[in-house]
Amino acid sequence: MPARSKSSSNECQISDWSYHQTTCEPAPLPQHVLLPARPHKVIGVTLACNADRARGARPFEAKVIDASHPIHTQGIPCPLFRQVGFPLAVFRHHPSDPASMIRDPGLDNQLAAHLMTNPNTGHPEPRWQRAGCIGTVTVMRQDGKSLSFEAMETAADVC
Repeated sequence: MPARSKSSSNECQISDWSYHQTTCEPAPLPQHVLLPARPHKVIGVTLACNADRARGARPFEAKVIDASHPIHTQGIPCPLFRQVGFPLAVFRHHPSDPASMIRDPGLDNQLAAHLMTNPNTGHPEPRWQRAGCIGTVTVMRQDGKSLSFEAMETAADVC
């Protein structure tokens, strides 16, 4: 296998994905998404954890995200969807760091973990792999467009 080259732009990778998938390093992901405040509200999707579903929450719930929502400053980009030009950000509702939490089956959220899969390794980073430590999350499109249930279901099917 040839040595991997420096990262390419998303546009370049999308235009010839079969070549870039094997020869380019992905562009480094920021730790958190820093989206500019938006004057309008967008629709995101909340993915309920096991405990919330047991209390009657639907697995997917529409969520109005306004400019003050913490996803704009604390959301984490989904690596796979960033690479294919459908940038999603995920915000964990639970404030504790998953790496230091005691596992709770009620906080399990496999779909959220799968959304955070790194396309180069096929696995989420360790803090997203810990079953029982994720909890409910909110997902939004980083481009500021509303996220439909259909798009969220399609993203879930890819994972």
